[in-house]
Amino acid sequence: MWSNPQELGRTHDLWWFGDEFWVVLVAVMGGGSSLSRA
Repeated sequence: MWSNPQELGRTHDLWWFGDEFWVVLVAVMGGGSSLSRA
């Protein structure tokens, strides 16, 4: 899949950061209302 382990590590870091980013972004855009409804 990936050419080298370094690239794989970088991709994993970006994916993790992206996951955290989207969770925060959705919470902020939802004003916390979506979290309260959950």
